[in-house]
Amino acid sequence: MEIEKLQQEDFTDPMRGRPSISFTHRGVIVINKSAVLHLKLYDKKTKKYGCVSICKDKDNPHDFSIMRDVEGWQLRGDKSGAAVFNSVRLARYVIDTTWDGRGSVHAVGAIKPTSWLFKIAMMPLDDDKNSGVYALIRKKE
Repeated sequence: MEIEKLQQEDFTDPMRGRPSISFTHRGVIVINKSAVLHLKLYDKKTKKYGCVSICKDKDNPHDFSIMRDVEGWQLRGDKSGAAVFNSVRLARYVIDTTWDGRGSVHAVGAIKPTSWLFKIAMMPLDDDKNSGVYALIRKKE
């Protein structure tokens, strides 16, 4: 009998430790702990979370990004160190737009997901006016 040894690295989560944000159909938007640190969304002195805005590209409305923004959605913490906010309309808009995005073709009977997880880019969109805006990446690396 031939056996194959299963390697631990074959079963690790590729998103573990990467900044990410998830949108659920019920309107819960979760920014993981890595993203909270990366985007500097928690102030250790005041022990409060900041606010974020979700942005879309005017030319490509299915491309989203995130930024710290005092006029955005107020975040609250959870037990894992992640930040959470609620907006059913925003979450459903992001899920629907991503599902129906650029050149999307789905198999017959395909069902739209009830949640969507995005990686958050490590570098901002540019060094100029969008220096605090980070792309939401939906492709796998």
